[in-house]
Amino acid sequence: MSNYRIIKNCDIIIVGQQPWDVEIGSNNKNIALEFSKHNRVLYVNPPLDRVTAFKSRKEPAVKKRLDIIKNKTGELVSINKTLWNYYPDTILASINWVTNEYVHNFLNKINNKRFARSIKKAAKQLGFKNYILFNDSDIFRSFYLKELLNPRISIYYSRDYLLTVDYWKRHGTRLEPELMAKSDICVANSVYLANNCREHNPNSFYVGQGCDVQDFTGYKGGIPDDIANIKGPIIGYVGVLQTLRLDIELLKHIALNRREYSIVLVGPEDDEFKASDLHKMENVHFLGSRPTDQMPAYISGFDVCLNPQIVNQVTIGNYPRKIDEYLAMGKPVVATLTEGMSVFKDHTYLGSSKDDYLNLINCALEENSPELQKERTEFASGHTWANSVGDIYKAIQITEEKRKNLKDKTILIFSNMRFDSSIEATSLFLARNLATHNKVYYIEYPLTYADYFRKKDTECYQKRKNSFVNADEAVISTDIPNLKKIALPFVIPANFLFEGKIFRTVLKMNERIILNRIKTVLKNEGIKDFVFINSFNFYYPGIGRALKPLLKIYQCIDPMVIPYDMKHGILSEKLLVENSDMVICTSKSLYEQKVKLNPNTYFVPNAADVAHSSKALDDKLPVHPKLRNIQKPVIGYFGTIERRIDYALMHEVINANPDKSFVFAGPLYTEHTPEWFLKTPNVYLLGPVPYSEMPQMLKGFDIAIIPFKKDKVSDTIFPLKLFEYLGAGKPVIVTDFNDDLKEFTRDAVKYCSDAVSFTNAMNDILANDNLANRKQRLFVAQQNTWEIRAKEIDELIDAELKDK
Repeated sequence: MSNYRIIKNCDIIIVGQQPWDVEIGSNNKNIALEFSKHNRVLYVNPPLDRVTAFKSRKEPAVKKRLDIIKNKTGELVSINKTLWNYYPDTILASINWVTNEYVHNFLNKINNKRFARSIKKAAKQLGFKNYILFNDSDIFRSFYLKELLNPRISIYYSRDYLLTVDYWKRHGTRLEPELMAKSDICVANSVYLANNCREHNPNSFYVGQGCDVQDFTGYKGGIPDDIANIKGPIIGYVGVLQTLRLDIELLKHIALNRREYSIVLVGPEDDEFKASDLHKMENVHFLGSRPTDQMPAYISGFDVCLNPQIVNQVTIGNYPRKIDEYLAMGKPVVATLTEGMSVFKDHTYLGSSKDDYLNLINCALEENSPELQKERTEFASGHTWANSVGDIYKAIQITEEKRKNLKDKTILIFSNMRFDSSIEATSLFLARNLATHNKVYYIEYPLTYADYFRKKDTECYQKRKNSFVNADEAVISTDIPNLKKIALPFVIPANFLFEGKIFRTVLKMNERIILNRIKTVLKNEGIKDFVFINSFNFYYPGIGRALKPLLKIYQCIDPMVIPYDMKHGILSEKLLVENSDMVICTSKSLYEQKVKLNPNTYFVPNAADVAHSSKALDDKLPVHPKLRNIQKPVIGYFGTIERRIDYALMHEVINANPDKSFVFAGPLYTEHTPEWFLKTPNVYLLGPVPYSEMPQMLKGFDIAIIPFKKDKVSDTIFPLKLFEYLGAGKPVIVTDFNDDLKEFTRDAVKYCSDAVSFTNAMNDILANDNLANRKQRLFVAQQNTWEIRAKEIDELIDAELKDK
């Protein structure tokens, strides 16, 4: 279970596709029951529509709803002390046949208003206030409920890929992405669906699937009469029999080629199943729909359980809860191999063809044993609704924490990086995330006159040439509404000078040039009060103090190791740290150094743009072309290849593993690189790869590594790539260069101190890694995003401003 705080004493309204009185199992109902253990929950049945009311008017469930509508009073049914089921007292127009988008939107808004009015009646009756709205894939009827009900948090739950179904495809193709995008949170029960959500809403989370395993593991009853007399071995399936999901031809193939088997199918049928030849086969038994509480009894009578899915967009990423139910009872399971099923691969028999099924069913019957039954039960017992809802609680908490961010302030970030730098930078990520709720100006590192002669013909210079010389064009918009960049004029080259009065005099001249430009921008933009953050730009230590902001902050990102920086930077950074109102460090080692100079120093580690790196999880994303002809397994590193790499350790590791390809993607500094590294056959140096292409590169890695050497410098490093790797779902191996990292990654990362442990870690991952491990990695990454780090810095700024 993820690390989360149970949400208590809240009001939660649940809408969805399935009513409470549905005869089949329902994720939504299980989630409602779990919510209700600590909160008040209103479970709203989907409202009746006119076509259903007419066509099914004789069915008891429809008759009940029509009576409620006739009396114009919705019915509240108490399920338990804190859970109510509501039958809406309204009927909606059947509008899916309307092809015109404008007309459909107009009519759908009317339907939503009717539905919302009915929900408000029930909410008022129960005294619900400031509630959470949980929408289980109700794309049309609940499309406008966020605006109409104004909930505290709106959550969209994706558990199936609906858009392959004609009914949902017609308008759902445009409306579901919009609904995802405007929801405060999207959650999904499979990684595949979570990635689909993330394409439209970066605040999307994989929350897994739950199962009432105790109803199955603890079953002690007998076998139902209608199955007790069927000849064994019994190959069984429980659930809705839909041709959209199940392969009729596969079932016929099994029945025809294994006549000694009895195929038992428990569940309601669609029209295609009702008309299929399966009904004519003597060894195929349709038992019809049965109450969900009888499912353990029927499964107990099966010798082998089936999930004969047909592979399509609906099923490929689907997490079939029935597999957990089968396994919870210790039953051998034969199922179709899909991405959603891979989480079960170590405990089920997965096939891709009809003949695979025949062979695997034989294996399942022959290999079954008490030991395997125990393993299956123990595995399924971890897939509980408490765990799944716990991840939903965590998503809510993360989202609400983001909302506490500093808002509506102006923040200037003076960086040592250009905004369009090809290198990923802490200051850039910080600026983008602070701009979510604030007006941010990103001040780029200035060019010197010497830089002008070197770079005047480059694209970087040409894009900014007017901004360098003209203060009125110094402010440049970006693709983020609240984020602008400020171009500075040229300054005098000075770093070649020795430390002393002459250098410091030239430095003051340069700072005056920079200050004049910034002050002009502040005047033109009408800015009076602002927070100033110097993000590791120790070259100009006097800027912040001279601007007289509300708050001066220095962000220390890395140790100073380059001679160019150290020449004047050691003294300049000391002055900067001492004269700042607050210092923020990205590692504990840096914190311990700076707190001696400024007691108002804090540790806020680096994070990752998980929304970007997680693109590597998208099946549609191609692997980077530079990896296509490299033999697997690929052990990959993404980043600068320089002095920090532990080449001695890697020499041993690479020589000991000639069967593996070691890929290093990034700029290479040959002055730090040994000769062997450049000539080893299974080492691939791919050169610089743009950050925008990082997901493609990570997708091709089987294992991602950070092989830094352990020394006084690396002890201060908190690498961005760590959480980027995890956000891509990749297994990660890190040398133990910084003990701080373990606090943030827990068991999601393997740490190694020598070549032997590094090799053992690789082999263990390649042999045993699974989707459960990947879920843990993704969870750790989601806890270490730039959104969360920006929020932490927001809180520090807020507290400091209050004390001033």
